[in-house]
Amino acid sequence: MERRYDSSTGPDASATLWSLNLAAPTDGQALALANAGLALTQDAILVTAADGRILGANDAALTLTEFDAAGIRALTMGELLEQAEQTEADDAGPPARTLVTARGRRLWVRVREASVSDDATGAAHRVLVLTDFSGRAVLEERVRFLAQRDPLTGLPNTTMLREHFATERADASARGRRLALLFINIDRFKSINGAFGRSAGDSYLQHAAEVLGESIRQGDAVARIGGDEFIAVISHLETVAEVSQVIERIRQGFAAPFAVNRDSVTCTASIGVSLFPDDGGEFDDLARKADMAMHLSRRGGADGVLFHTEQMNRDVELRRETERDLRRAIDNGEIFMRYQPQVELATGRVVGLEALVRWTRPGYGEISPGDFIPVAEESGLIVGLGQTIYRQVCEQARTWHDMGIAVPVAVNLSPVEIANGEVDSRILEIVEETGLPPELLTIEITESGLIDDTTRTQTIIANLRESGIGLSIDDFLTGYSNFAYIRQFNATHLKIDRSFVSGIHRRDEHLAIVRAAVQMAAALGIDTIAEGVETPEEAALLESIGCAIGQGYWFARPLIAKRVEEFLVSGYCRAIPATSA
Repeated sequence: MERRYDSSTGPDASATLWSLNLAAPTDGQALALANAGLALTQDAILVTAADGRILGANDAALTLTEFDAAGIRALTMGELLEQAEQTEADDAGPPARTLVTARGRRLWVRVREASVSDDATGAAHRVLVLTDFSGRAVLEERVRFLAQRDPLTGLPNTTMLREHFATERADASARGRRLALLFINIDRFKSINGAFGRSAGDSYLQHAAEVLGESIRQGDAVARIGGDEFIAVISHLETVAEVSQVIERIRQGFAAPFAVNRDSVTCTASIGVSLFPDDGGEFDDLARKADMAMHLSRRGGADGVLFHTEQMNRDVELRRETERDLRRAIDNGEIFMRYQPQVELATGRVVGLEALVRWTRPGYGEISPGDFIPVAEESGLIVGLGQTIYRQVCEQARTWHDMGIAVPVAVNLSPVEIANGEVDSRILEIVEETGLPPELLTIEITESGLIDDTTRTQTIIANLRESGIGLSIDDFLTGYSNFAYIRQFNATHLKIDRSFVSGIHRRDEHLAIVRAAVQMAAALGIDTIAEGVETPEEAALLESIGCAIGQGYWFARPLIAKRVEEFLVSGYCRAIPATSA
């Protein structure tokens, strides 16, 4: 058998058409070997007549096409393979064509051909080699999809959104119109992961993508940029009021309950808005400003909407200065503690203290934690600041213990410290170094902080509780008020938020809620602490419904260590003038 290269097809092997002069076989052994080779090869090989009728196929071809030998010989190649269509992959090899199997499946195959002529009879045949290309085609399509789409929600990714923004910006500039960028963050999304698992969280993100897609208008676009954050580009704006209409549809969409297993959840969204050309012309700059507005909106609570302003830029600069000065303050000893007594309502005895951090900032005086703790959390300085706080508190509590005053001191633990990891090891190390009995330290964490990352949080809290350190749940009744979590984390105290304590003697609905919480806590063997007690009427009513402990200005303001010692020495706390310090 002689193989001869047909030069008319050119040198590209992927497009080669080979012509063969096939003499009548004279060697039976050679023919048997050739047949065995065809049977064993993994490529599908078919032989056709000049008119396309299939004359034969090897076993691999029968497997690929799902026809039996008789069935495939009843077909032509035109019936087996659909008309070839040019694809991006064709540049890398022979054309990819669609093969329809006996079961109706559609496969992509590469096709290589050779013509065969018999010198003895003059008959012309064609040999076709089919290589299954379906897996690679699917992979290439997936790669193309992932280059432009979010794999979880199917929404465009940032790359695709940038391209859309560039197109719409050019149109807006030509028409003298505005664009809006909406930076959207799902409020308390982590609580879904914590309560129901990550699979439920993924389902909610897909739901959120549907809500956003249905809320925007034709010509607008929305992308998921990661986690629970999305950006929408709102185009063709004649008035800013049109942005508000889109935002209202988004808020209504999120207000509808979403089914998770047998429960339903409702989330809200915080939204920041920047405008082109008012706030800038580049995508990154507008996205940064919308993000800034979104974060500022969250300070006022969930479900907030805020448009970017130049004042925000000034506020950001002030926060940068605060971060710089705070970093120096941690090293320079400008951080100190005040302590507020926690008083047994029935007797007036001091049964605990809450340690509250303060900062003596040069040029500003004493700074309250609300002005610098958020900066510390956002910048990561909270880890070093926390170390300073725990050490000061433990050293002071050990000093009081050595004076014969054994009173537990509570200190706040930030969810950011938990997310950072190993905070339990750092606290336990400081407790050991200072020699403080662990039962004289209590960790306070907000209820929302408990469910942000349940597994990590549970491990950290469990390690602290096993050592004897107490656990107080702060801001109770402002979140889920889930007693299952309270029991799961083995809490020692519940702190009723001041918003429910203030004026409780005049607000029946708050009284009913607090009474129920006190009773539930008592049933679990947990003491309740009422925060923000400022009048004798509030103190008397709280005592009457079984609340064990009160904390607030009616008893004492936060005091420096030397001033609080007079209460600790006597063991009792009386109301003191509001101007005392």
